Amino acid sequence: MKRYWLYLCLFLFLLSCQRRNPPKPLPSPLPEKNIIKATHKTKELDLAKGINLAFWENIPATKVKLQKQQMYKPFSQGVTSYLEVKAYHTNTHLYLFFQWEDKSESRQKGISRFPDAVAIMFGTAEKEEPPASEIIMGSGGKAYIWQWRADLDSKVWKTSTSKKVYVDFHYPFEKEEVFSLIAPFHSQAVISYFTKGMATLTKLSHQLVQGRGIWKQGKWFVVMKAPLAHPKSPLSFQKGKTYYTAFAVWEGDRGETGGRKSYSGLRWIPLKLE
Repeated sequence: MKRYWLYLCLFLFLLSCQRRNPPKPLPSPLPEKNIIKATHKTKELDLAKGINLAFWENIPATKVKLQKQQMYKPFSQGVTSYLEVKAYHTNTHLYLFFQWEDKSESRQKGISRFPDAVAIMFGTAEKEEPPASEIIMGSGGKAYIWQWRADLDSKVWKTSTSKKVYVDFHYPFEKEEVFSLIAPFHSQAVISYFTKGMATLTKLSHQLVQGRGIWKQGKWFVVMKAPLAHPKSPLSFQKGKTYYTAFAVWEGDRGETGGRKSYSGLRWIPLKLE
């Protein structure tokens, strides 16, 4: 009987404490979403002439918060905190503008040397937001990725007129050269990929997205240009529709490559063509 009264008193005491100090609501696991608005304009950009920074100054930016990638190895340090994204479209093309801080310009790729890079991922769900799991390399579904790389940018825009260097394996009595060793040739500074999960990243056979970037006063400015629709493109864009995107940035001088990157987290960021 005494034990019963002891438990009852303890229960009433805890109940009174809870009323005096109600538990605080748990914070939302995901921050409020940004929306990237791509307005319609008539100006087409010829990236061979540059990215026209003055023109982009009048287009509003969406500030995307980035975080370090710690879901799978190799983990990243998360050295890039924010990525600014701008967008607009014409009747024929979609233009994307990226800006982020980077103290050094890394344009080389080699042994222990990695280029700076930025990427945008598109979910493939057409009517509703894809599940967050698909941000992990399209897991549980599929996704498309456009990645701009600083080393490719240099080759495409600065040294594209130089001759390709390769090893001659012209065997005796062979009419044609065989087993030539040539570094992969990229016609664009942006590589388009398809993915449907870990270890499934596949380069698309048709590379239709252009890109160009400049590094200036501790910042990268990169522009991507893609056709709104193309018979050989798996992605098409229409005015009035919303597309779900995610982003990643690599700082080469900090050893970031592959999974070592800063990314926009497990949340899709809507891109609306107005």
